[in-house]
Amino acid sequence: MTGPATGALLRELPNRLATAAGVILFTGRRRSGLLFLAALALDPSRLVLGLAGALVAMTVGGLAARSPVWQKLGFFGGSGMLTALALSAYLPVSGMMVAFTALCAALSAMVLLALVPLLGKHDMPILALPFVSASLVGLSAAPVLGLKIQAGHGIDNWLLPVFEHANHALAVYAPHLLDAFLRTIGSLLFLPEPLAGVLILVGLVLGSRITALAMAGGALVSVFLLQFISGQHLSSSTLALLAFNGVLIAAAFTGIFVALTRQALVYALLAVITGVVLTAGIQGLFDPMGLPVLALPFCLASWLFLLPLKTGSGALERHAIWAPPLALIGRAEDNLRAFERWKREQQQPQPVLTMPLHGVWTITQGPMGNLTHSTINGKHAWDFMLLDEQGRAASGLGAEREDFHGFGCPVLAPADGVVTAMEGRMRDNAVHAVDTEHPWGNWVMITHENGMVSLLAHLRAGSLRVLPGQGVQRGQEIAQLGNSGRSPEPHLHLQLNDGPWLASRSQPAVFGSWLELRPGQGPLFHPLGTPQEGMRVCTLTHMDWPDWSACLPLSVPGRRFVYTETDSSDEVVLEVIAGSWGRLLLDDGLQRAQVVYWPGWIQLLPLREGDPDWRCLHHGRSLVQALLEFSSVLPLMGSHELEVRQDVHSTGLAGGLRRSFSLEGRGKLSQLFRREPGPLSPLTCRSELVLSNGRSWTSGFVAEPGRGLVEIQLNQGGRHKRNLRLREG
Repeated sequence: MTGPATGALLRELPNRLATAAGVILFTGRRRSGLLFLAALALDPSRLVLGLAGALVAMTVGGLAARSPVWQKLGFFGGSGMLTALALSAYLPVSGMMVAFTALCAALSAMVLLALVPLLGKHDMPILALPFVSASLVGLSAAPVLGLKIQAGHGIDNWLLPVFEHANHALAVYAPHLLDAFLRTIGSLLFLPEPLAGVLILVGLVLGSRITALAMAGGALVSVFLLQFISGQHLSSSTLALLAFNGVLIAAAFTGIFVALTRQALVYALLAVITGVVLTAGIQGLFDPMGLPVLALPFCLASWLFLLPLKTGSGALERHAIWAPPLALIGRAEDNLRAFERWKREQQQPQPVLTMPLHGVWTITQGPMGNLTHSTINGKHAWDFMLLDEQGRAASGLGAEREDFHGFGCPVLAPADGVVTAMEGRMRDNAVHAVDTEHPWGNWVMITHENGMVSLLAHLRAGSLRVLPGQGVQRGQEIAQLGNSGRSPEPHLHLQLNDGPWLASRSQPAVFGSWLELRPGQGPLFHPLGTPQEGMRVCTLTHMDWPDWSACLPLSVPGRRFVYTETDSSDEVVLEVIAGSWGRLLLDDGLQRAQVVYWPGWIQLLPLREGDPDWRCLHHGRSLVQALLEFSSVLPLMGSHELEVRQDVHSTGLAGGLRRSFSLEGRGKLSQLFRREPGPLSPLTCRSELVLSNGRSWTSGFVAEPGRGLVEIQLNQGGRHKRNLRLREG
């Protein structure tokens, strides 16, 4: 290490040590860490041992860990410091004990390194397990080295006599409950003394008021429960060394690992009670061996209550008990603000995405893919590769990036939004090489109207065509497909996140207006759907097949269509409007309807009062009303008798598509879409809906590419007819 680098490290060392002390009690703030160190300084020998343990663990972690982030966050230092403090509380200080403590601090760093990939797979925190396991191993091996385990004790060697006198006064004059409370707070750093508890409590308040209140509540609940379970009067020191597990659990579940809500407070109380019961049970098992429980009950109870939130069905989230991703966790106050923002965003439906690439692409890995889409931050994601008809991704031997069909293809914005952040300086990998240090490679984040964020990754170096803060439109080219990051072969990674961070949790997403190309069968049109692994997909505008975008011109917000009745000069203006949440509205000046996309078809529904886009004028007879009543082109209308959709069958034709629907015995609907010959290749549709009560509707239209619906015919049982034609010009 060079001289300047060594000097920079030495200058940064005090901050890292203070941060490590703060991390121990969920604050991570240096000023809190300094007060925690001041509490340790009441016993200089423990302060020295704690700092030495932190330095040893930080050194081992720095040599073994690839990422310097853990060092800066204080994880290694905090683990080593706690290990040294635990051993100093139960072993007499000697030369052998100091060397043994350094060895155990190094062990805690190695345990931390081993646990990160195991627990990180489920986004579970490591908690205090590295220091607990290293300390228990050390205490178990101590007798072999001639080190006698003693009962956990307070401070023997006070820094100054005045501190000892102040502590004695607190112990004598403070009520038993207050004395037990302060000693419990002090036991968080293995200093069961009232004065140490005061200093630590002040540090907690400076770091996070919410965490300080949670720990105070957890201490009181734990003390009462332990007195009740034991059935006898326990000393303040004994209570303190047992109750601190409940204190840690209360802090963890009140705004740290679980967002702060009323329901979460009840969940936290249950976790504290469980932790106290575990403490009493484990202490009974460990007493014959002469070992303390340390923070083992805290780890077990926390995992027991966190695991359903991380791997469950989401039932607890529906009851406002929400566990944010570990990478987003900060102070309790920061987490609370993030949760409030998340709740506001969740009240709006997610945007409908469109395919981010032109042409026909294969989904080589879909949601919950076994290769790289199995973690909580990326389980809802899609990998797109360009394969030829034989399923090959490259020409020739495929030894160069440029040999791959998809390399350099335009990447499109999947929805309207604003570029939040981007990275475009990473080099493209050689074929079959990966960059694990920067797994996303070059990427672009686009924030959409409701706060959801699209992440497009593995882009080509130097190909980005956007800037942070720039607005983009759906389908706009933003970059080129590349091979950067954790990408052995050129492909595009796309996912929809719940926040503008690389560590944000991915969310389910749906894609609108795409075709699934099925071997040996006709293409299947998906107005709205989720592509799955192995599918060959493409957008409508680049498919030489019936032009479905012409069939329904509802994909062009802002279009105005003027129709005239064939038997009169009356005009009807039908306008396509972009509504909230990316949906589309039809408006003819008298009434509005919303376009609802279902897997396999499109439905028109009237807007209801209270809808953000609701507006309805109750006079006249509108084209929208006619469409709602008659048009089986949009097969199921707003009528309750036609809500059930079953037995849907679609078959491909040479020039179009025939579909039939059975409506639970109430009737049948048949549709025929056909592409007609001619210079404009118009698309025609005829639909017939016959109910079991004899009522019938027929409808039809002619659509031309670029013009939309040029003719509309609506007929109800031969009684009400409307024939409209698009006015030229």
